[in-house]
Amino acid sequence: MRFFKTLLALAIIAMLALILQKRGFFSFEENISRVSDFTADIVHDLKKEVVAPPPLRRPPTEAVATLTRTGIIRETNKKRRVAGLTELQENMVLDAVAVKKVDDMFARQYFEHISPVGKGAGDLAEEAGYAYIMIGENLALGGFTDDADVVQAWMDSPGHRANILNARYQEIGVAAKKGTFEGAEVWLAVQTFGLPTSACPEPDEALQVRVDVGKQKLVSLEQELAVKRTELEKLKSARDERYNTEVVAYNKLVGEYNALVSETKQLVEVYNQTVHASNACRLKE
Repeated sequence: MRFFKTLLALAIIAMLALILQKRGFFSFEENISRVSDFTADIVHDLKKEVVAPPPLRRPPTEAVATLTRTGIIRETNKKRRVAGLTELQENMVLDAVAVKKVDDMFARQYFEHISPVGKGAGDLAEEAGYAYIMIGENLALGGFTDDADVVQAWMDSPGHRANILNARYQEIGVAAKKGTFEGAEVWLAVQTFGLPTSACPEPDEALQVRVDVGKQKLVSLEQELAVKRTELEKLKSARDERYNTEVVAYNKLVGEYNALVSETKQLVEVYNQTVHASNACRLKE
């Protein structure tokens, strides 16, 4: 009888061993993509351009003359039409920037693109709320007979001519004022050229928000997976019967994580296309 009991016990042990061998333990799903592989390319280091040739200066004259904002813009656009370029549109914000520059030069008695306090055309434009990709500034001081005369004087100067005939500019602001400079009555004239940021497509902000939300969810899932992985290691070491059930839940969570990685990666790729399109436009010569 004892012999048969021993045989039965051995048979039960062999059967359990066979069952365990067939069932085994679920393995971890090790190949987990990481969110750091799919970061977005953000436009934040774009260099703004300011073009400011050396100021143009003429001796003052006693001749009676009048310079006007509208006349200088009209004469400027005549030169552009002759060159086959589109006309510049007057921008009231840039007009205000030009006026501020003229007034500041008379008040501080300087004739430079950079003021004594270190402010240039780009700074004035930003202070006025003009978002730009490119800003240009022409300055003129002295005696001029009329609007055509001051514009022609700029055209005869290579640097100022390049500003007037720059195909990238879309907008212009002008100011002209007569006053006392270094003890003489002179005219000060300013042209402020602009290429606004609205001229180029902007990266899709709504898409960027979706990317950021996806990345935040991925970080949260990564942390949850790390905790579960530690728990599974403990269960496996203890050969706890809950191990297989928990592995199923863990692998399901890994599947959700990887699906979100794939979705976020696709969003990033689409977003990057809008970024590259914006950069191509902004950096175009």
